[in-house]
Amino acid sequence: MAGSISAWHAIAWSFNCHTMVIHSHKELIKLAKDILGLHPEIIALSGPLGAGKTTLTKEIAKQLGITENIISPTYVLETEYKIPDSDKLFIHIDCYRMETLNELIRLGIEKRINQNNIIVIEWADKFPEFFKKYSTTYVNISLGGDENERTIEIV
Repeated sequence: MAGSISAWHAIAWSFNCHTMVIHSHKELIKLAKDILGLHPEIIALSGPLGAGKTTLTKEIAKQLGITENIISPTYVLETEYKIPDSDKLFIHIDCYRMETLNELIRLGIEKRINQNNIIVIEWADKFPEFFKKYSTTYVNISLGGDENERTIEIV
Protein backbone atom coordinates (compact mmCIF):
# COMPACT_ATOMS: atom_id res chain seq x y z
CA MET A 1 0.00 0.00 0.00
CA ALA A 2 2.94 2.34 0.48
CA GLY A 3 3.36 2.54 -3.30
CA SER A 4 -0.27 3.58 -3.58
CA ILE A 5 0.15 6.40 -1.11
CA SER A 6 3.11 7.85 -3.01
CA ALA A 7 1.17 7.60 -6.27
CA TRP A 8 -1.76 9.32 -4.56
CA HIS A 9 0.46 12.21 -3.47
CA ALA A 10 1.93 12.44 -6.98
CA ILE A 11 -1.60 13.06 -8.25
CA ALA A 12 -2.15 15.69 -5.56
CA TRP A 13 1.02 17.58 -6.36
CA SER A 14 0.33 17.61 -10.11
CA PHE A 15 -2.77 19.78 -9.49
CA ASN A 16 -3.56 22.75 -7.30
CA CYS A 17 -4.01 21.54 -3.78
CA HIS A 18 -6.09 23.43 -1.20
CA THR A 19 -5.35 22.72 2.45
CA MET A 20 -7.51 23.68 5.42
CA VAL A 21 -7.80 22.80 9.08
CA ILE A 22 -11.23 22.16 10.56
CA HIS A 23 -12.19 21.98 14.23
CA SER A 24 -15.99 21.90 14.34
CA HIS A 25 -19.14 20.42 12.90
CA LYS A 26 -19.98 23.82 11.40
CA GLU A 27 -16.70 23.71 9.44
CA LEU A 28 -17.46 20.12 8.38
CA ILE A 29 -20.81 21.26 6.96
CA LYS A 30 -19.05 23.98 4.95
CA LEU A 31 -16.47 21.45 3.72
CA ALA A 32 -19.22 19.08 2.50
CA LYS A 33 -20.99 21.94 0.69
CA ASP A 34 -17.73 23.12 -0.88
CA ILE A 35 -16.92 19.62 -2.13
CA LEU A 36 -20.39 19.21 -3.66
CA GLY A 37 -19.99 22.64 -5.26
CA LEU A 38 -17.09 21.25 -7.29
CA HIS A 39 -19.54 18.85 -9.04
CA PRO A 40 -17.19 15.86 -9.15
CA GLU A 41 -18.14 12.49 -10.61
CA ILE A 42 -16.19 10.89 -7.77
CA ILE A 43 -15.22 12.07 -4.32
CA ALA A 44 -12.14 10.03 -3.45
CA LEU A 45 -11.37 9.98 0.27
CA SER A 46 -8.12 8.95 1.93
CA GLY A 47 -6.78 9.10 5.45
CA PRO A 48 -5.93 6.83 8.37
CA LEU A 49 -8.45 4.85 10.38
CA GLY A 50 -10.52 7.20 12.50
CA ALA A 51 -9.65 10.31 10.48
CA GLY A 52 -13.27 11.05 9.58
CA LYS A 53 -13.86 9.64 6.09
CA THR A 54 -17.25 8.21 7.05
CA THR A 55 -18.14 11.31 9.06
CA LEU A 56 -17.50 13.48 5.99
CA THR A 57 -19.47 11.05 3.83
CA LYS A 58 -22.42 11.30 6.22
CA GLU A 59 -22.36 15.10 6.00
CA ILE A 60 -22.16 15.05 2.18
CA ALA A 61 -25.19 12.73 2.13
CA LYS A 62 -27.04 15.02 4.55
CA GLN A 63 -26.34 18.02 2.31
CA LEU A 64 -27.92 16.07 -0.55
CA GLY A 65 -31.08 15.63 1.55
CA ILE A 66 -30.50 11.98 2.42
CA THR A 67 -31.97 11.23 5.85
CA GLU A 68 -31.07 7.54 6.09
CA ASN A 69 -28.35 6.45 8.49
CA ILE A 70 -25.09 6.33 6.53
CA ILE A 71 -22.68 3.66 7.72
CA SER A 72 -19.34 2.63 6.27
CA PRO A 73 -19.85 -0.29 3.88
CA THR A 74 -16.60 -1.96 4.94
CA TYR A 75 -18.03 -5.49 4.77
CA VAL A 76 -20.66 -5.09 2.05
CA LEU A 77 -18.28 -2.85 0.01
CA GLU A 78 -21.04 -0.57 -1.26
CA THR A 79 -24.34 0.99 -0.33
CA GLU A 80 -26.71 3.09 -2.43
CA TYR A 81 -29.10 5.81 -1.36
CA LYS A 82 -31.69 7.63 -3.47
CA ILE A 83 -31.07 11.36 -3.61
CA PRO A 84 -34.43 13.05 -2.87
CA ASP A 85 -36.11 14.92 -5.74
CA SER A 86 -33.60 13.45 -8.20
CA ASP A 87 -33.12 10.42 -10.39
CA LYS A 88 -29.54 10.15 -9.11
CA LEU A 89 -28.06 7.84 -6.54
CA PHE A 90 -25.58 8.55 -3.79
CA ILE A 91 -23.20 5.60 -3.93
CA HIS A 92 -20.86 4.95 -0.99
CA ILE A 93 -17.99 2.52 -1.63
CA ASP A 94 -15.36 1.38 0.85
CA CYS A 95 -12.14 -0.04 -0.65
CA TYR A 96 -10.54 -0.92 2.69
CA ARG A 97 -10.96 -4.69 2.22
CA MET A 98 -10.34 -4.67 -1.54
CA GLU A 99 -7.03 -6.08 -2.69
CA THR A 100 -7.24 -5.45 -6.42
CA LEU A 101 -8.67 -2.81 -8.73
CA ASN A 102 -10.72 -5.55 -10.39
CA GLU A 103 -12.81 -5.84 -7.21
CA LEU A 104 -13.80 -2.18 -7.58
CA ILE A 105 -14.54 -2.57 -11.28
CA ARG A 106 -16.70 -5.66 -10.64
CA LEU A 107 -19.03 -3.45 -8.58
CA GLY A 108 -19.99 -1.77 -11.86
CA ILE A 109 -18.51 1.57 -10.90
CA GLU A 110 -17.75 2.66 -14.46
CA LYS A 111 -21.38 2.30 -15.54
CA ARG A 112 -22.54 4.19 -12.46
CA ILE A 113 -20.13 7.06 -13.07
CA ASN A 114 -21.57 7.48 -16.53
CA GLN A 115 -25.07 7.78 -15.03
CA ASN A 116 -24.17 11.04 -13.26
CA ASN A 117 -24.54 9.58 -9.79
CA ILE A 118 -22.61 11.00 -6.86
CA ILE A 119 -19.99 8.49 -5.76
CA VAL A 120 -17.97 8.70 -2.56
CA ILE A 121 -15.15 6.21 -2.20
CA GLU A 122 -13.36 5.64 1.09
CA TRP A 123 -9.78 4.34 0.92
CA ALA A 124 -9.63 5.44 -2.72
CA ASP A 125 -5.86 5.88 -2.36
CA LYS A 126 -5.55 2.10 -2.79
CA PHE A 127 -6.26 2.51 -6.54
CA PRO A 128 -5.18 6.02 -7.55
CA GLU A 129 -4.59 5.13 -11.19
CA PHE A 130 -8.28 4.33 -11.70
CA PHE A 131 -9.51 7.82 -10.81
CA LYS A 132 -7.31 9.79 -13.22
CA LYS A 133 -9.75 9.33 -16.12
CA TYR A 134 -12.75 10.79 -14.27
CA SER A 135 -13.69 14.14 -12.75
CA THR A 136 -12.47 13.30 -9.28
CA THR A 137 -12.15 15.45 -6.20
CA TYR A 138 -9.44 14.00 -4.00
CA VAL A 139 -9.84 14.61 -0.27
CA ASN A 140 -7.11 13.55 2.13
CA ILE A 141 -7.96 13.78 5.83
CA SER A 142 -5.21 13.85 8.45
CA LEU A 143 -5.58 13.70 12.20
CA GLY A 144 -4.79 16.95 13.98
CA GLY A 145 -3.39 17.99 17.32
CA ASP A 146 -6.61 17.38 19.24
CA GLU A 147 -9.53 15.00 18.82
CA ASN A 148 -11.62 17.48 16.80
CA GLU A 149 -8.88 18.87 14.56
CA ARG A 150 -8.46 17.57 11.02
CA THR A 151 -6.24 18.78 8.23
CA ILE A 152 -8.00 18.48 4.88
CA GLU A 153 -6.23 18.49 1.52
CA ILE A 154 -8.53 18.91 -1.47
CA VAL A 155 -7.34 18.41 -5.03
